[in-house]
Amino acid sequence: MAGETTSIITVSQARSGPFAARIWRAKHIVTLIDKGHLVWTTNSVGHIEEPPASMRSTYLPDWMMPGHALAVVIAATVVRTPEFLLTLDANGVSTTERDDNGQLHCILDIPGEMSYSPAVFPLEVISQAVETLRGVVRLGVTRLTEHCPLDDQEIAALRQMGLEIDLFLPETTLQGIHDDTRVPN
Repeated sequence: MAGETTSIITVSQARSGPFAARIWRAKHIVTLIDKGHLVWTTNSVGHIEEPPASMRSTYLPDWMMPGHALAVVIAATVVRTPEFLLTLDANGVSTTERDDNGQLHCILDIPGEMSYSPAVFPLEVISQAVETLRGVVRLGVTRLTEHCPLDDQEIAALRQMGLEIDLFLPETTLQGIHDDTRVPN
C-alpha cells in the first residue's frame, strides 16, 4: 500500500544567543508517512565530519500520540544517548545493528503485546525521550497535507514539554492567504 507523506521534520542542534532563531543547520530529516498506520523515516543530511547514514524506517504503535512517537523516533535514531538506548533495551523495545559504515544503530522493535495496548508499553520510554531531546535539538515541522497527524494540538503538547519547534506551512496549504510582497515581473 502506498502512503502519503504528511510532514517533513528537520532536526537541528538547539541554539541560543543573538540571531539563534535564524540559524538552521539541519542534521537529519524525519519524514512522516501515513499508510493507514504511521511510518517514520529518518535520513541524515550530508556533513563532512560524519559518514552518511542509511535511511531508517520506524513503525510505532497506532495508539501512540504522533508527538510522542516523533520524540521516541528522534531520541532513538538521531540523538542516541547511551542512557536512552539502555532504557529502550531494558524495556525490551529495541535491538541494535551495525550499518555498512560500522556505525551502531538502534532499531525500535516493539513487541506485539505492546503494539496493541498502551497499558503494557513502558511510559518511561516516552518521558525519557522528551527529556533526551529537551535543549539538545530544535525541530522544524513542515506540514504537507491539510490533515496532518502532527496537528496544532500535537505541536502545542510538544512545546509544553519543553521542546523547541518551529512550524512551517507550504503556500499550497494556506487557502486564501497570498504573499503580496512579491515584486511583479
